[in-house]
Amino acid sequence: MFLTWVLFTLHLVFAALWVGGLGFAWIALRPAMAVLEPPQRLALHRAVLKRFFLIVWHAIPVMFVTGYFLVKRSYGSMAASPPELHAMVGGGVLMTLVFLYVFFVPWRAGRAALQAGNLAAAAAAFGRIRGMVGLNLLIGLFTIGAAAWES
Repeated sequence: MFLTWVLFTLHLVFAALWVGGLGFAWIALRPAMAVLEPPQRLALHRAVLKRFFLIVWHAIPVMFVTGYFLVKRSYGSMAASPPELHAMVGGGVLMTLVFLYVFFVPWRAGRAALQAGNLAAAAAAFGRIRGMVGLNLLIGLFTIGAAAWES
């Protein structure tokens, strides 16, 4: 019972950090950064994403490992689990794939452009990231809905 509580708590904490961070970035941070000049906005964007991506790199394995053990303890296997749990896992996989794309494509391009002093290319890369953050936020909200339906 205690182990299940620990696993479930870790799972929820990292889900809250990931999806909550996406929501904060989309709804509050990015619009508020409009008061900054482009060089400062890009520097802040880079610093924030660097820290947020570190959280996500930790969230992904924690959530998959805790999720695996929670499914094992509650249902024995994914085959015996309800459809909403499959939707939750699918949402987590999609969010992970979107994150990997963001990290390895526009994030790398944006950092390289900033380092080279190419502000236009950096802004374009960070703009692509913003769109993907919106997509991942929608997937995350769907996944939370599937989790709420399951419980």
